[in-house]
Amino acid sequence: MGEEIQYTRRFVQDNELQAVLEVPHPGQYLVTLTIAPEQELRNVRIFARGRRLYEAAPSMAAGGTYSFPLYVQVCDVIPHGEAEIKADRTIDISVVADGLCAGGSGTEQFCVGGSGGEQFCVVESSGEQFSAGKSGREHSCISGIQLQETVCPVIHLAGDSTVTDQVVGHPCVPETSYAGWGQMFPYYLGGGIAVANHAYSGLTTETFRQKGYYSIVEGCRKAGDYLFLQFGHNDQKQRHLRAWEGYRDNLLRYIEESRTAGLYPVLVTPLARNTWRSDGSYNDLLEENAAACIELGREQQVPVLDLHARSMEYIIGKGCDGAKPLFVPGDYTHTNICGAQIAAGMVAAEMKRVLGTDTREAYRRLAELVLEKKPCDEPRQEILAASKQFAVGLSVEMLEEVIWTSQKT
Repeated sequence: MGEEIQYTRRFVQDNELQAVLEVPHPGQYLVTLTIAPEQELRNVRIFARGRRLYEAAPSMAAGGTYSFPLYVQVCDVIPHGEAEIKADRTIDISVVADGLCAGGSGTEQFCVGGSGGEQFCVVESSGEQFSAGKSGREHSCISGIQLQETVCPVIHLAGDSTVTDQVVGHPCVPETSYAGWGQMFPYYLGGGIAVANHAYSGLTTETFRQKGYYSIVEGCRKAGDYLFLQFGHNDQKQRHLRAWEGYRDNLLRYIEESRTAGLYPVLVTPLARNTWRSDGSYNDLLEENAAACIELGREQQVPVLDLHARSMEYIIGKGCDGAKPLFVPGDYTHTNICGAQIAAGMVAAEMKRVLGTDTREAYRRLAELVLEKKPCDEPRQEILAASKQFAVGLSVEMLEEVIWTSQKT
């Protein structure tokens, strides 16, 4: 007998519509989203699971039919601003595009079909809620959503605020909205693999375990999955988490435990900051953490994606002012949506470079899933010029003092 799936559809704002599916249990799902606009849509973005970017298109022609396979992992979460693990059995999908117009909302029940609940045929839209158009006319936009339980490899991301799924406000302004590179990562991957982003702001290699985030990974991981580890921004502020001591030791423990569970670990060096000295030279505050990752990877034969080197080269090439459009205004650590897309592209490029030449088949297969794509959101100077400049967290000088103090013997 089939199970019931609750399906909620609603408009979030004039250019965004959202579908929320409630599934019976955790696991991997293939969501096939079909869009058939009766009027042209422009600047289309498709998100799922915590505003993670999956697809983008400059336009969709009226009368066309476009299908997008989205692989997602459903698992428990620690909600933003909370401390306890909570069950999450939802898949949220958002379509953002110029040309959408506001509609209604509603909740519907659909029955799970197929033997053992493996196949869900969720919805065929009547066009009453999902619509696109202007001048008071409404046209069907989403023509169907199909949901199928599947088994596929999962990339589990462990990290801090530079990796996490940041909360995005409405309306979303890419230049001023926080975003971690993990949030943009699925955009650069082909089908057949899911991304589970367990990263959260403020975490270290130590608190990722202490605060329960790692237990979520342990609860949903399976043999054949991957664990990407990127820490350092917060570790360097703690004396006992020095790069060659606690930081390295904690990373090693994650590597050993993931291998025991049948996972393939991958180290990612920390994203570079836009930090400069008064003489105009670049101030690399994460050099030791990056070096510790590289050395540990060499010792343990773990692939290392050198995001630090790539992002630092990019920032130096742009210069201090030239790199600012990639960060939230007034911030030198946290990328906006535009910067996060660039950083995610760097991680993808490193996957092709490093994993593509690895002698182990599991890593080479992962490299083959990387797509050749360019960022879809470029920073607009007029938005940046109009945005309010504000100070975020510590100044560079204060951060240097915190790091120096933590490193003293």
